[in-house]
Amino acid sequence: FAECSIVSDFYQGVTTTVQAHGMGGLEPNVALLGWSSREEGQEAQLRLMCDLVVLQKSVLFLYSGNNRDVGQKKQIDIWWRGGDRNAALMVLLAHIISQSSPWEGAKIRVLRLLDSEEGREGSERHIAELLQKVRVEAEPVILIRSAAEQDFASVLCQSSKESDLVLLGMRLPQAGGIEEYVRGLRMLIQSTGPVLLVRSGEVEDILDTDPTI
Repeated sequence: FAECSIVSDFYQGVTTTVQAHGMGGLEPNVALLGWSSREEGQEAQLRLMCDLVVLQKSVLFLYSGNNRDVGQKKQIDIWWRGGDRNAALMVLLAHIISQSSPWEGAKIRVLRLLDSEEGREGSERHIAELLQKVRVEAEPVILIRSAAEQDFASVLCQSSKESDLVLLGMRLPQAGGIEEYVRGLRMLIQSTGPVLLVRSGEVEDILDTDPTI
């Protein structure tokens, strides 16, 4: 059910459309956009993201500007930072993608980077238990920094460079910090293949397994 909005500003048009679009009580809860190739466009997209999250809409940005396609559609990597809303949405998205015909049989990996070996067992067990509860087939992968100064971008590049799709969660940048956050994102997404940047706007746990709810 397509709609067309004639607007003078694209980003304001997106905000208006996601509030007005719907049918019979069914409202869209996710906005998917291509990641801009221009720095000023990326900053505008992050400001849009902040506005949409206030409206409880999840936001996805797809980046493939490194001229690499999704390849064989055989491996999806989720980078997990903990039990936040982004992690839950990324697991759900990866599962949905893997169930589509082009991605049938794709392997899903859930990767988490830790500073030391101490948390390996607990983190792996936590991720495995959650995946079992929500019945998503995925492999937990726990990585340990080789040195305290090793940055995330180098680990991402080394671990996911052959993956066909990488899912990364986004935080809400602080006021006045959008430019710096854009620079950090640009460094991350250029170090691997196609990336889906994910920011959840959900206020409920979309992976909640309580049968009473």
